[in-house]
Amino acid sequence: MNVLICALPWPRIENVIIQVATLKSFLKSRGINAIGRYYYKDLVNYIDRDLIEKIVKYELQQYESVPLLFPNKRRTINKFIKKFIKNIDFDKLIKKLRKYYDDVINDIFSLSPDIVGFTISFFQLIPSLYVSKKIKEKNPNIKIVFGGGYLDKELSYNLLDLFPWVDFIVRGEGEITFYELCKRILENKLTFNDIDGLTFRNGKKIIINKDRRLIDDLNSLPTPDYSDYFQHTLRGRPIPYPKIVLEASRGCFYGNCSFCNLNYQWGKCYRFKKDEKVINEIMECIKKYKTLSFLFCDNNMSNRRSLFEKISKLNYDLEIYAEISGHGVDKSFFSTLKKVGVKEIQIGIEAFSKNILHILNKGVDVMRNVEMLKWCAEFNISVFYNLIYGVPGETEADIKETLENIRFLKYFQPPARLCEFTLSYGSTAFINMQSFGIKKYKLPDEFYLNYPSGVAERLGILLSPIVGYDLDHQPHLEAWKKVYEEILKWRKNWEMNGRKPGIYFQRGEGYLIITLLDDGREKRIRINDETLTKIYLECLDERKSIFKLSQKFGIDIEQLQESLRTLAKNGIMFEYENYYFSLALPVRKS
Repeated sequence: MNVLICALPWPRIENVIIQVATLKSFLKSRGINAIGRYYYKDLVNYIDRDLIEKIVKYELQQYESVPLLFPNKRRTINKFIKKFIKNIDFDKLIKKLRKYYDDVINDIFSLSPDIVGFTISFFQLIPSLYVSKKIKEKNPNIKIVFGGGYLDKELSYNLLDLFPWVDFIVRGEGEITFYELCKRILENKLTFNDIDGLTFRNGKKIIINKDRRLIDDLNSLPTPDYSDYFQHTLRGRPIPYPKIVLEASRGCFYGNCSFCNLNYQWGKCYRFKKDEKVINEIMECIKKYKTLSFLFCDNNMSNRRSLFEKISKLNYDLEIYAEISGHGVDKSFFSTLKKVGVKEIQIGIEAFSKNILHILNKGVDVMRNVEMLKWCAEFNISVFYNLIYGVPGETEADIKETLENIRFLKYFQPPARLCEFTLSYGSTAFINMQSFGIKKYKLPDEFYLNYPSGVAERLGILLSPIVGYDLDHQPHLEAWKKVYEEILKWRKNWEMNGRKPGIYFQRGEGYLIITLLDDGREKRIRINDETLTKIYLECLDERKSIFKLSQKFGIDIEQLQESLRTLAKNGIMFEYENYYFSLALPVRKS
């Protein structure tokens, strides 16, 4: 008897996702034969990579599979997708997808599974519903199980109510619930009322068991088993240099951002693996899978300095991707990231306005965001981040502040996107809409067009990771257009500078020459005063208060502030609430 755990599109094809690997190893450690299938990575062998990239770029994932599950939506989906990809041969795409899914289904039946589990995240709902329906049509005795972080009581009920071929929903943290379910089915003990965290169908009635308590100690979990990713492919060769997705923690140690729903499945319960446990998992992957590329799926790793320090001591040329926030970090933390082999990080920056950061409850200030962008530039770490507009309670002054601060930041890496504020399912803003001045939320209009009646309304969060609210009365959209225009100029300047920072200094005998690269032109500013030169160098690594600078250099506060504000006016120093931070990078690194 076999248990199959599979992942369908749309995770990134080069990422060896951890959900399949974790569940497989947990079942195996308890004596249940489990097989993993990373079918999403095979899609590139059926559909051209450039088309896949366009589908992802325009966030059309899942739509392409809708006509297979709901044939009466084929014409509507065709028309919708062509709004974004005008030259697409839609009939050809559907034909290729049908062949792809046929091969997936044939492979599943070649394994003779008794239970097939589908992980539901990353736009995987529609593909998983289609494949599971085909499985059930061919063999009604196979048990179909769906699981995923957002599958709470309401959504799990709706899913079973709408799609009768799905038998079970594992809610939230899945290891123990899925194990108990599989054990019960394989032993032919078909009573499930006492399995916590399970929603299931008993005849025509849908039963929702109580929630399962989260695992206390993540160190007790076995090392994820990624081997199936490397050993199996539907056709062609597997991805040659994949990134293995690691997990050092669950939840976010800060966990208070008002717009974020990443903690929803964990109930704001942060747990972490010991450094040694993570190191051992990395070492096992290096030796077993001959890989040096890793991506941490943790929501926030700003508090894992000791882990990164230990990883940096491994004698391997690693390539690591991670997500951090500004909580408790400093320049030395970014230096450690560089030593580890971090090539790119995602930072939750979100805003360059004090008030917007306050509304979002980010727990960091504007200066910290400025510092982090400079530190990334200094250590040649690529950074992915967004700015959010349309935040409930924002003011015209906040947008003006954002524009003013962009003037200082345009020499560093620009934001990836300017994103509309979205009311994420399960976030503080979603739960307390009225306190944010939001009367109601709505799903994207295209949901109602492209999905059957009832599906969008009842399963919206599974069709898209976010839901929105009506911006018709948002008064500042025109002002935000100016921000968008400045970001476009910023991106152009970044590209003209070869994706390198455009502000640096040369040190002379008691003076500095600072060069600014803007729109293809060089501008040079000289600091001739020896004391002011020392003060500028004093503020290079992190912010310094006007009071400490005044005390250290023996200069009257008002006189010093006047001098520093002149530097800020020239765009080479950032001022924030009586703190100062020098923006230029050294030409020669120490």
